[in-house]
Amino acid sequence: MHSVSKLPKTIIHVLLIVVLITTSCYDEEDYDLTSIEAFSKITVDRSENTIPADGNSNVTFTFKFPTDGDSNLTALRLIASNGTFLESKNDTLNVNFIETANTIKGEEDRKEAVATLVASTTPGESNVNVRVLNYEKDYTITFKEALPTSVSLSTNVDYIKNDTIKEINLIGRIRSSSGVASQGTTAYFFSNPPNSVGFLKNTEAESNSQGTVQTTFVFTDTSYKGDIKFTLKVDKEESENENDCQREGNPCHQDTVSVKVID
Repeated sequence: MHSVSKLPKTIIHVLLIVVLITTSCYDEEDYDLTSIEAFSKITVDRSENTIPADGNSNVTFTFKFPTDGDSNLTALRLIASNGTFLESKNDTLNVNFIETANTIKGEEDRKEAVATLVASTTPGESNVNVRVLNYEKDYTITFKEALPTSVSLSTNVDYIKNDTIKEINLIGRIRSSSGVASQGTTAYFFSNPPNSVGFLKNTEAESNSQGTVQTTFVFTDTSYKGDIKFTLKVDKEESENENDCQREGNPCHQDTVSVKVID
């Protein structure tokens, strides 16, 4: 075996060049980050932690990552257990990082990814699962109950003839201050005259995800002529007299419509 001192100079020069290239190309900082390391460099801002379950309120997630971080990190995948993302209109979103020049002195340029979660009308927690390369982490947003602030009631007809048994469809909508009232809000239907000219198939109903409640009134008294008044309330005991209702607490959480019965 030849010693290094006895090797030709050209071979020694080649060996030195290989060593220099190897050490310069594989500096520790140039290795791709592991998924956990990449996520540890991400900062996450949330605009809110709690929002109403009104089908309208939203929270914005902003993910920030240094531009000199892992070049393989180009996107995030988000999955929400409750609510939908504004950008995708469903509960799953793939969002790309976009390079953003930083305007704050002393801070480095970064890449950002933004996602907006819109509340459903179901109160409870939304678990937002964020996946980065092969690593994932969960964030929790609370959807609080959206209380009703106003109701409206409509029918499918303005009048009916009293020549036979008829059905009148009643549709109520319950709103909150920022959207619809949370799903499952109970509303109560009343008719006047009560039970003498017909009957309600259901006197109470729970709102659906659109804040809607429905029932049907069956008209049976073919000798009756006049008005049938229908009222929808979210507080069963609330007075139907507007002045009394407003004294109990403004605004009144009810609405009234009438259907005329003619010959």
